[in-house]
Amino acid sequence: MDRDARNLRAWQTRSNWIGPALARPVPREGRRPPLGAEVARVLGWTVNLARSGGLAILAGLAVAVGLLVAAHLLRALAEV
Repeated sequence: MDRDARNLRAWQTRSNWIGPALARPVPREGRRPPLGAEVARVLGWTVNLARSGGLAILAGLAVAVGLLVAAHLLRALAEV
């Protein structure tokens, strides 16, 4: 048996998966997820740095964090 076939079989074996049932993100077809909860799509978003829009988002986040830190430091210095 080659490595790919062994990995596929191990991946598909249900007993290899650990963790509580509530943590399983994808329900089986025709079944509702436990407690009726579904995974929020927002949690799956990432910043794609291979695109210019992703770089712009990252730069905007960096500027926003920098401004927050600078404002906090200026407020701390003003109180002294």
